[in-house]
Amino acid sequence: MSRRRTRGRLVTRRMRLKSRRRKTLALAIAGAAAVLILSCAALRMEGWRVKVLEVTGTRRVDPERVYDASGIRMGDHMLLFSAARSRREILNVPLVTDARVMRVFPSRIVIAVSEREPYACLASGDACYVVDREAVLLEPAAEKPAAQLLRIRVESLRAEGVGAPVSFAGADRFREVCEALQVTLGARVKSISFAKSGIKVFLDDGFYVLLGAGDGAEEKLSLVPPLIESAAGLGEKFSGLNIRSLENPSFVR
Repeated sequence: MSRRRTRGRLVTRRMRLKSRRRKTLALAIAGAAAVLILSCAALRMEGWRVKVLEVTGTRRVDPERVYDASGIRMGDHMLLFSAARSRREILNVPLVTDARVMRVFPSRIVIAVSEREPYACLASGDACYVVDREAVLLEPAAEKPAAQLLRIRVESLRAEGVGAPVSFAGADRFREVCEALQVTLGARVKSISFAKSGIKVFLDDGFYVLLGAGDGAEEKLSLVPPLIESAAGLGEKFSGLNIRSLENPSFVR
């Protein structure tokens, strides 16, 4: 008797499982059909077409260039364009570092753009340009550049246009040196000289640091604050610090 009961229970359970599976499948099919119907209805809704296209975050970049690059046009259906593809095209616009393409239903598109930020005034002779941390040219510098921009002097440079990196001796170390200075010395840095003979950093009190070619910049510059402090403890005044060699730093009178 017990065996018959056990078999009966197993059969009942299997039947229940099959019934649940059928119900789940039916619900899934009904849901997919509902989504399809709603999607078709949405595509036929004339109100869901682009009527407003807003570009935000631009300062140096012309909003019209962003609009053209997006490929989105007035009257396009809100669901029939690829936001990812529009973003990729916008990132090809010079000076644009990031972009978000957002749908605001029923008929508005917002493109939020991030641009390269000015970091330094790069000068050689009479030529002077505002560049970012990667030495990418943002614009020609004004006669009196903004006070917060770092001053950088180079022997010679070649500028091919806005959005392109400026070429000069030491350019390959530019970002590494700038990031290391930000971490180690911050606002104390007044100006930097990039030359074939090496990199020279001037601090706000007139003290300078010789970095050589700029290799190992962060490790070298991390030694500057404690070395300056130790020199002050000796009661002697030095003009600068020669740290071309990490193994043998020395003060310059």
